[in-house]
Amino acid sequence: MYEETISGSARFILHHGPGYRAWRAAKLRAHDAAAAVSPVEIRDPARLSPGELCRLRDALARDNLVFYACAGRVGGAELRSLGRQLGLQRLDYHLCADPSGVATITDGGAQAAGEFIPYTPRALNWHTDGYYQPAERCVRAFMLHCVAKAQQGGANRFFDHELAYIALRDREPRWIEALSQRDVLTIPGHAVAPDAARPAVAGAVFSVCDDGGLHMRYTARKRHVVWKDQSAVLEAIAFLHELLDDPSGFALRYTLQPGEGVVCANVLHSREAYHDDMPLRRRTLLRARYRDSLPVH
Repeated sequence: MYEETISGSARFILHHGPGYRAWRAAKLRAHDAAAAVSPVEIRDPARLSPGELCRLRDALARDNLVFYACAGRVGGAELRSLGRQLGLQRLDYHLCADPSGVATITDGGAQAAGEFIPYTPRALNWHTDGYYQPAERCVRAFMLHCVAKAQQGGANRFFDHELAYIALRDREPRWIEALSQRDVLTIPGHAVAPDAARPAVAGAVFSVCDDGGLHMRYTARKRHVVWKDQSAVLEAIAFLHELLDDPSGFALRYTLQPGEGVVCANVLHSREAYHDDMPLRRRTLLRARYRDSLPVH
């Protein structure tokens, strides 16, 4: 069982070398890519057994994500119930979610979402959810559940943001300092709809939350994004691009099958393009986003 070695935020303070080194060693020692892609079998997501709950929590504490497989039907109610049992309560209600807070991710499946890439078959570049939202609405966790897979493609990739932090800090600590500036990444305003215009939002890439956990806000998009014009920032982003796309690195590639899902601490993720022989087939996933962090042991 992996447990946090250093409490609080000391491990993320640049001048706190011993705290960081102890946490880093424990994190890398516990990381197990093979275990991460072995789904936890659950019988009923609305009523997890003690053993199922323990296995889910252990994986989340170790890798910040866990895959699960459930033979029974899972809809929005069951997904929300699963979240509650894992300590997730505050859903992120956004433009494309239904009134319960759950979004259906499919090609053209959300009203007013036609221009948003998640609701098309196009590839999604590396990002964390809600990177365009202000700090008070940051997304700390999300769940994806597969109802129907694409005929071709649609695999997801995941990269634990704590491993990205370690790689950046080990290579050049000043990159962490640069990416922790409160104005390092700005998403320009966007008139999504007359009654739902989004103002420009500036913020940090790395920040430490009140519970001592690390939060990452990031997008690899090239358009409608403004990075602070500093050499350390540009160097860090170039390194991060290479890190995420390194085939021998820490990225996990996984294609969710019907009945499978993933719960994660809003780790970095991407999606490959896909093709459906519509209208006979349509890739459909349910997504619930949360403003709560996933509790750790």
